[in-house]
Parts: sequence; structure tokens; C-alpha cells
Amino acid sequence: MGILRGGLLIFISTVLLISVLLASIFLTASLSLNYDILQPELTKITTGIANDQTDLANIISTSQPLMLKICRNQTEIQLTNFEIPYNYSINCDTVRMGPEEITSNAIEQIIKKAYYKDYDCKLSECIVTSPLYIISETNKNKLKSQFYKTLIISLLLIAAIFLLVEKKKNTLTVSGIIIILASLPLIKIDLPIKIFSTVMGTIPNTKILTKYLSDLILLLFSKIQTVINFNIALGTMLIVLGIGFGVLKFLTRNIEKKFTKKDVEEIVNKKIDTSNKRKEIEKKLERARVIKKRMENKAKAVTSKLMKDKKATEKIK
Repeated sequence: MGILRGGLLIFISTVLLISVLLASIFLTASLSLNYDILQPELTKITTGIANDQTDLANIISTSQPLMLKICRNQTEIQLTNFEIPYNYSINCDTVRMGPEEITSNAIEQIIKKAYYKDYDCKLSECIVTSPLYIISETNKNKLKSQFYKTLIISLLLIAAIFLLVEKKKNTLTVSGIIIILASLPLIKIDLPIKIFSTVMGTIPNTKILTKYLSDLILLLFSKIQTVINFNIALGTMLIVLGIGFGVLKFLTRNIEKKFTKKDVEEIVNKKIDTSNKRKEIEKKLERARVIKKRMENKAKAVTSKLMKDKKATEKIK
């Protein structure tokens, strides 16, 4: 393998490693951003955010007596009427159950609205203005789209490796090793997330991010172990296949080496000699049949002549 070809192979392998790592991250996030999976942990985080931003639980607790009075004449109340900056309605049956149920119902509505909201902003803007964008369906769809793009890029890079390697079976082994290596950073994914959250917390007017951003981002990786296990299994399978093809080729080559060129020539010559002898025997048999036929014809002619002479003699007598 030439220096240029080897250098290009190393470069493409490095890019493939990065591509597989990104694909794994996007796949993990898109799998994790399922509403039913998010809801339990997200309720705790959202409750903390709402209490820090608006003192939600305290306002609801102090406002419940007034809410109960209003509920005597109507079936639901609007939170905005109680200086709560969330435009949600609460059923009066929930109000009668107590402040905790009111808060829980409000948090559930906040989460649903945040999850299904159609965000129209850049990632950096959304994180600052609405931290819950991270766990939204909009973000999930964007991450899924990014996964498919990186998957296609990874497949193209594997095809490039196939063209560059001298032994094509090594494509499987190299790809398997890269997939496994790309999974290793995911094991400690929480460390860069915490660093990123701390850095984001230094931005003015984003104190809320310092406390909850890492928890929100970690929700994106609730399925990380599933993806890691899949990558390791896939990588191992490719490595085993690559080694298996190598062993199979080695065994086949040994079988072929048992017969030298001279042996093959002798076998061919013997087959040719056998074929020639067979043809000579067939020719001799054919000649013998012809001679036999001629002798039979002559015998018939002689017999016929003798019979005619005999009849002629008998007439003379």
C-alpha cells in the first residue's frame, strides 16, 4: 500500500470514527425523546424550574382558598387570574383535591405544551429562552434527521475504505473496530454535558441553565446503554466475520497448495493419455467390427456359391 493510499485510509477511518460517534449520539437522543419515557423525570425537573422562575407551588398554595370560592360558580379556573404566568385552565375537581394536585396538573400541562410545541428558533436561542426545547418533539425530529444523515455518510465512508484496502475482507474488521471505539466515549457522556452546562451558566440571564440544563440534556441519553450494547454487538459481529473470511481463505489456500503446478500438469496429462488410449481402443474395436463384417459377407458369398454348385451338380446327375 502506497504512502498516499495509507494516509488517505487513516484519514477516512478517523472521519468514520467521528461520524459513527455522532450517529450514535443522534440515535440515542431520538430514542430517548419519547414522551412516556421522559414524563416521570421531566416532571421533577419542570417542577423545579417552575418554582425557581415563578414560585409556582407557593402561589398555588396561597391562592387555593380563592380558587375554591370561584369554583362555586364555575367548573374551571384560569391560572393567569392568580398572577401565575402560565395560560392553562385547571378543572375545579382538581382544585378541590388540594395545592399539590393543582401544581401537578399545571406541571403536566407545561410539559405537554413544551413537548409538542412547534419551536421556530435556533438551538442556542431555544436553550436560553426555553430550556424545555431540549426535550421537545421538534428537537427529537431534528435529531432523527441528523442521525439518518450521519448514517448515510458512515456507509459512504465504509465504501471508501473497501476501495482503499488491499484485502477487501479487512473492511469488515476495520469497520467493526471503529464502531466499538466510537462507543467508548458514550460511556462517560455525562462529563462533557456537565462542563457544557457550567459554561452555559456563565451566560448572563441564564442562571436557570446552571441548575437544570445538565439534567435536561442527560434525559437525551436515557437510552445510551441500549445504543452502546448495539454498537458493541454490531462491531464484534463485523470483526468476527472479517476474521472468519480470513481463516476460510487461509484454509482454502492451503488446500490449493497441496497440489503443485507439476502435480496438476501430470493429472491433466494422465487424463489426456487416458482419453487418447480410449480413442485408440475405440478405433481398433471399430476396425475389428468392420473386418468381422467383411468376413461374414465373404462367408455368406462362399456359402451361396457352394449351394449353387451343389444344385447344378444334382441337375446334371
